[in-house]
Amino acid sequence: MVTGEEYAALAPAIASTKLRLSASRVANVVGLHEFGDAVEIFLEYVYQDLEPLLALDARVLGLQLVSKDDELDDLMRRSGAAAALAKILGWATKTSTANITTANNLAANIGAIAACAQQAQKLSAIEAKALRNGLHEKLRVNVGKRNESIALATYEARTGLTVSASNDTFYYVLLPDLDQVSVLVDADCACARAEALEGCIERLAISKRKMQRPKAVDLNLNLNPTEAIDDKDDDIDDTDRDLSTKAHYFSLCGMVDGTTEVLHIAENDEWSTEPIVVEVKNRMHRFRDPVPLYDCIQMAVYMKMLQVRQGDMVQCLHSDQTSILVTRIQLEAYPLSSSAATACLCQRRQDLWSSVLVPRLYAYADAVYTLRRNDLRRLAFLQAPRDVQVALLKDLLPYDP
Repeated sequence: MVTGEEYAALAPAIASTKLRLSASRVANVVGLHEFGDAVEIFLEYVYQDLEPLLALDARVLGLQLVSKDDELDDLMRRSGAAAALAKILGWATKTSTANITTANNLAANIGAIAACAQQAQKLSAIEAKALRNGLHEKLRVNVGKRNESIALATYEARTGLTVSASNDTFYYVLLPDLDQVSVLVDADCACARAEALEGCIERLAISKRKMQRPKAVDLNLNLNPTEAIDDKDDDIDDTDRDLSTKAHYFSLCGMVDGTTEVLHIAENDEWSTEPIVVEVKNRMHRFRDPVPLYDCIQMAVYMKMLQVRQGDMVQCLHSDQTSILVTRIQLEAYPLSSSAATACLCQRRQDLWSSVLVPRLYAYADAVYTLRRNDLRRLAFLQAPRDVQVALLKDLLPYDP
């Protein structure tokens, strides 16, 4: 039996644990991503770095905690084709350059096995989907990691630029508590407040070698035995002690594939170089042209982290040969900015970062903290049916998640 004292004992940890949003998840969080489960992502962030709270809530509701890998192993075993799936999974752990034709053939095999398991009633429809999606995700992530180097090498050969890899560094944007930012009081409109807030944002770059604490236990709250909570968080496992000493409301975090220097010609014809972000997207089927908004948003977060104004999105397809599509993404150009003036009286140009992303990120952080602090409300959310959870999440946020 769970006592109130057990929850009270967790209160200090809940109050001091700051939300850390992955750059790759920002588009999901603000409701501008075509994929992903909003409820699962929200629950992941509610319990981020709070495994004891997750375990306590599970005890109260009589729910079982399982890791994603354990759940996937169980589905593979019950599919009746564990050996074949294990062989596919073995391919997805290799480190050599990956041929996407092979990867897509393996994905098709996974789909066929899942369909047969469902037809033979070894797995339910939801379980077959979870098996298929879980293994497809492992293939996709593996291809991305294995082909990053060849994508960057092809980019360097085509552009003549030299890329400095930076996947050994965690970048953070620390957003302040709005109640503690006095300069916002003097701002006469929302646009001015956004500009004032920009000057209060702190940034950190922390080497992986400085990360002191072990990776948090990877747990899923198995609210539905066939649906797991995604745990992708830009490979960042825990916050560094340097971050914990900084006063902030929440943070954005991520790792950039690389940076390079490009030529910049000023209006007075003076030449100089400026840094840009280089981000690789290894596609499984085709290039996305134009670049999806959610990828542009991820790039915008990286640009804010490094305080640069533009970056190159490098889409890569590697089969018998390597093909890339390079798209320059700029903070001051569509779709991250618009030449149209805002509805505000100040008539500043529309900026997706300040007018949409930052306000929604603050609203999302508020919602996460609200559920963390309110035990009864959080438990009610957990045990509600999925459609009710969606409705409750919409009530917590001032936008459609």
